[in-house]
Amino acid sequence: MTKFRIKIAFLRLGISWYRFLSQVLHSLRRLLLGLARGLGNIGRRGIFPPVLWVYRLIFYVRRQLTLLFRPFQTTVLYFFSHRNILHLAIASLVAGTGLISLGSRAAAAEDLGTRSILYSLVAVAGDELIEEGAVPSLESFPTEYLVDMVAVGKTPAVDFDFINESYVSAVTGATAIEPAELAGRRATTARTSLTTYEVKEGDTVSSIAESFGLAIDTVLWANKLTVRSYIRPGDQLTILPLDGVLHTVKKGETLEKITKQYNAESREVLAWNTVESPDSLRVGTQLLVPGGRITPPPAPRRISPPTTLFTGPKPPGAPSVGGTKLLWPVAATRISQYFGWRHTGVDIAGPSGTAIYAADDGIVEHAGWSGGYGLNVVINHGNGLKTRYAHASKIYVKKGDTVSRGETIEAVGSTGRSTGPHVHFEVIRNGKFLNPLEFIR
Repeated sequence: MTKFRIKIAFLRLGISWYRFLSQVLHSLRRLLLGLARGLGNIGRRGIFPPVLWVYRLIFYVRRQLTLLFRPFQTTVLYFFSHRNILHLAIASLVAGTGLISLGSRAAAAEDLGTRSILYSLVAVAGDELIEEGAVPSLESFPTEYLVDMVAVGKTPAVDFDFINESYVSAVTGATAIEPAELAGRRATTARTSLTTYEVKEGDTVSSIAESFGLAIDTVLWANKLTVRSYIRPGDQLTILPLDGVLHTVKKGETLEKITKQYNAESREVLAWNTVESPDSLRVGTQLLVPGGRITPPPAPRRISPPTTLFTGPKPPGAPSVGGTKLLWPVAATRISQYFGWRHTGVDIAGPSGTAIYAADDGIVEHAGWSGGYGLNVVINHGNGLKTRYAHASKIYVKKGDTVSRGETIEAVGSTGRSTGPHVHFEVIRNGKFLNPLEFIR
């Protein structure tokens, strides 16, 4: 009896929920229909008429323009589709090219291609670079004009390509010379103050120096340039009124110290600058040092690569491991660079000083320094097979030694062209570099 009552109660509850949901859905349907009717009326009366009017206006204007330009379109199409228009275009192109070539000039080597259409399209304004430099000699009678001064300091291993200057000073010993025909062409306009000059297209340091009657060094020093520096159109250069150096007074400097630094005369400095006495120099004041010259820093001493081999006790070798393949050459396992068409071996990274082992029995063919390899050992294993172990920090063998498989021959380092401690391991057969990983067990 109780179960029957429970079922009746659930049935009544379900009927009540059904009636409630039906009423909700009916009300929602009436609401949505009302909204749809309202929006439809708004669209028909408020939106549709203006849109239709705009569409009709656009359609009318487009139709009128089509009728207006149709005859013109026919004429243009007829002109460009005529069979003789191609011949006329080719003839015009040939004639224009001929007229342009009549006004052309012979091009220097450095100007090759700079006047082409492609160059004008892809080149960026101001990107033409002109490198200043000195040449060993000139075919002319030299006239000495600066004693004990070098117009352009020596810079070892500098290429001076495409030198096409109207004036290039030559350096012989410690005296700068210039061609005789240019000796009398110095500017004579007297200047007593600094001048700012804006670099123009085609200017070089030598041409600017000549136009102001100055030595090349004076222009370079005043603008903190070197013979390797580039100047571009638009650059601002400081021009001194005479040859010398522009110096900014620093804390603790005296007139005597400054003149001694530039090998100049104190009275000349006082005469050219508004300095009442040698003791009245102020920090930050710019002084013109007439006749001064900047002594170039001494050339760095070339450090010869180490040629002596390590003579201390040799670390123990690798554990004896048999087999027909080569032994892993170092007590480290991380490969930092693999063999490839631009890399002739395998780089195995390891801490500096880690032992490097002979990959197999053989005779030491080379032990020492070899350019980018740094300290390295080459072992000849016979039958055309050789192995190289490069960038070592120490070498424990010498040329001609007989080494056994697993014997310690080097210590890991970073000598030569290297970015970190590792061993560069190469396998060479009959002069051909092979992938070392194919030979290692």
